Amino acid sequence: MRQAEKNTTAQEKIISAATREFAAHGFEAASMNVICKDGGISKGNLYHYFPSKEALYLSCVKKSLDGLTSAISKGLEESSENADNIIDVYFDSRIKFFRQNQDLGLLFCRCMAVPDKKIRDKVILLRRKLDKLNMEVVI
Repeated sequence: MRQAEKNTTAQEKIISAATREFAAHGFEAASMNVICKDGGISKGNLYHYFPSKEALYLSCVKKSLDGLTSAISKGLEESSENADNIIDVYFDSRIKFFRQNQDLGLLFCRCMAVPDKKIRDKVILLRRKLDKLNMEVVI
């Protein structure tokens, strides 16, 4: 395995463990030690890829938001011939994504109400694509 593939695999492993922890406990209560233990990751390896808890959290939130945006876009593209039910397709796509990705769905819900203003402002920036898509559907 090439180094780039090892890096990608390590990052995916970290994000997967972190998503579970952040989904279960939110940003404030999530434990980096639990993430390392559950993911079979050393702390040094975790901090090699993600310099802080905040950076890791925002990477997980981005994965959730990007996944949801992609799922909705795909649902809308697949049913583009029937514009009458665009709202139904939109919500069906959201529900399907949340059912197939429960941790990402719970993380999505938690990140919409993160109490830390600095992190909340960064989440708002990450939400731009989803917000734009939402406006296209509604308007």
